[in-house]
Amino acid sequence: FFSMLQTTRACLRAAAEKAAAAAATTAAAVSTCSAARGGKLQEQAGPLYATGLVVHNQLTRERTELRTRTQGVVRWYQCGSTVYSGSHIGHACTYVRFDILRRILQAHLGLQVVQAVNVTDIDDKIIQRATESQRPFQELARHFEQEYFEDMQTLNVLPPTVLTRVSEYIPEIVKFIQAVESRGQAYQTADGSVYFDVHGWRDHYGRLAPSRLHQLLQETQQHQAPAPDTSGKRHPTDFAVWKAAKTSAEPGWPSPWGRGRPGWHVECSAMSRVLGTEFDLHTGGVDLLFPHHENEIALSECCTGRTPWAAYFLHSGHVNIQGVKMSKSLGNVVPLRDFLQQHTPTQLRLLCLLTRYSSTIDFGPTMMQEARAMENKVLNLLDTVRQRLAALPADVPRKPSPADLALVDRVHHTQSAVSGAFRDNFDTPSAVKALMQLLHHINLHLEAQAGLSDQTLQAVDFIVSTLQSVGVQLPGRLAPAWTPHLTLAHRHQQSSKALQDDGGDALALEELVVMRAKLRQLALAAKKGSSNNSS
Repeated sequence: FFSMLQTTRACLRAAAEKAAAAAATTAAAVSTCSAARGGKLQEQAGPLYATGLVVHNQLTRERTELRTRTQGVVRWYQCGSTVYSGSHIGHACTYVRFDILRRILQAHLGLQVVQAVNVTDIDDKIIQRATESQRPFQELARHFEQEYFEDMQTLNVLPPTVLTRVSEYIPEIVKFIQAVESRGQAYQTADGSVYFDVHGWRDHYGRLAPSRLHQLLQETQQHQAPAPDTSGKRHPTDFAVWKAAKTSAEPGWPSPWGRGRPGWHVECSAMSRVLGTEFDLHTGGVDLLFPHHENEIALSECCTGRTPWAAYFLHSGHVNIQGVKMSKSLGNVVPLRDFLQQHTPTQLRLLCLLTRYSSTIDFGPTMMQEARAMENKVLNLLDTVRQRLAALPADVPRKPSPADLALVDRVHHTQSAVSGAFRDNFDTPSAVKALMQLLHHINLHLEAQAGLSDQTLQAVDFIVSTLQSVGVQLPGRLAPAWTPHLTLAHRHQQSSKALQDDGGDALALEELVVMRAKLRQLALAAKKGSSNNSS
């Protein structure tokens, strides 16, 4: 993790320098934007670099190639956790799905990913729950933040390049709101709250989800309460960027508008600037598409006068429970830690691999049985290979059979299929299908002949390395430390548990490497013996 930080610092510095160098241009563009109050935005200029990856961009609602602003680098902002309670499987699937995408970008496309993930530790839900439990809200937030970090490590989710907490970015958020206000797109109400003027930005608002905006406006017109809005909002679609503290006991920070706290949407807009004023990729659950991501776009593009703020938006699908959307109101939420009492983190990741990142996961016995069956197939194959290797005779080096050579061709075909699937909007179901077809043929190959050829080991090695490249953990493998906040004692306990759970019954990638080395040593020994006999 720390070596990754070193390699990405240069990218972050370059982004900061680029933002600074463009300051004059930005100011001119903002001036134009301010004068027009929602006037024409300046289109982004400059070279874009191909990646060979096709994605479905929610911003344009089209399939298009991912092209980055910096060659070989993807700058990515991901909405993280609001730490007022523990994670459920809907959260977990989102985190794991985007971790899979990140790993594909790095391992299969050779791209450097500079990823920022936020922790929302200031929020109405946190304050409400802290009040109900009679705990300081910071204490409650830190408790669930730590739980979130531990869950990410359990799920083998890679640590972000930059982790941002809202509570550590209050000055930057205040300055961001002041900039929006100076452009005439925010207004203060009598109680000291500040709202973004969506109506004044209407020419640019709703690009991400126009149908959702239309639906909201219709519902507002049909169900608008007869009593006037006492908040001071000028239009029903306007949203708060600064919320005035109602009492002295309520959490708050000083600001030009009085004591208060930031609104949810502006937090991400301001904190994303650790990547620069514009970046390549923005992700989150589909429930964040509107209004959260729509409002982020409005705030950020108003502030710079340029578009697009984030060039690509990808959203992960919902999780249904046996055909019904998971929700607290229906009482069908499955806490992640309850799930992990019955299933493994590997099974959850395989469940995510068996579906496209953007599709709905129908969680239930059928899908989990499919994930468990896939896990068992891989582990059974590795167990078979381990047993065959232990029984290898001394004369194992031999001329490959026609079946061995056919298996080599099949591996090459699978490699091409997996690569093509990953480059087609991260089509993990097709990639997994290709891997399982290869696994089936390896099993047939093992049944048809005794012993264990080097070609068979190479085929097994490809399956194992591909699965591990997208984060599938085999017994004996440890997740990278997700955060320095995890104590050394906790890491030691996890390490010891992983080694105990392994029991020597499964084959990790390191064991395959040892196998191949052993085969080479046997081959050299046999060759040397043959030379001595001939002499």
